[in-house]
Amino acid sequence: MRPLLVRRRLTPTAERASLLLEAVSEVETIDEAALPPAHLAGHALAAILADAPTLEPERVLLSVRGLAHAHLETRVAGVVAPLGDGHVRARARVVQRSGLVLEVEVLGHEGRAPGSPRPIPGKLAAFARAVSADEDEYALLQTWPTDFLVALCAAGVEAENESGLARLLRLSVDIVQPAPLERGVRLAIDGVRPVAGDTARVVFRVTRGRGRLVLRGDALIASALAHHPAVAIPARLAA
Repeated sequence: MRPLLVRRRLTPTAERASLLLEAVSEVETIDEAALPPAHLAGHALAAILADAPTLEPERVLLSVRGLAHAHLETRVAGVVAPLGDGHVRARARVVQRSGLVLEVEVLGHEGRAPGSPRPIPGKLAAFARAVSADEDEYALLQTWPTDFLVALCAAGVEAENESGLARLLRLSVDIVQPAPLERGVRLAIDGVRPVAGDTARVVFRVTRGRGRLVLRGDALIASALAHHPAVAIPARLAA
């Protein structure tokens, strides 16, 4: 794989953000004052994977740097570069007029090109529309794509705080094995533990079928839950 630049210009809307959240987490309402990080991460990862279709992610890191707002011109700028021995790293920044709002890093390896077109699940089609992607690109996939899975985790981490006070600060995901599109995927929040001040660490996993692990991860959130003893939160069905 040769180094390549990733460039996108978009104007995110609250309507498309709501569509994405409904597709990945069954949440239908958002705080219109600040777009959810899941929406911006979906855009950034979709752009990376569209420009580097042979990249097979193994680890994804999200860092929220500021609040993002709807109806503002937004730029995604990044680079995908080989690291040697078939390993690849992609980095992207999401910027609005106010400055940097999100950073994404993907570590993985170079895999095979996508296969033949096939029907895709309705939730994945809705996700593609939410991030303004070509559904035909997703029709070439055999497994749930990383952009969808990361958006699922980012949205789920915030959505599980029913008081609506959670705000994602950082998220790390390690992909264990692919999940075939024929199987649904399920996000489970294993626990929330206070860290310092108003922040808490959330541990989660995504499984498929009869509980086979797809990915595991943790996130740092700013939340009222950080002031309470460690708690476990029920799983949420995603797709």
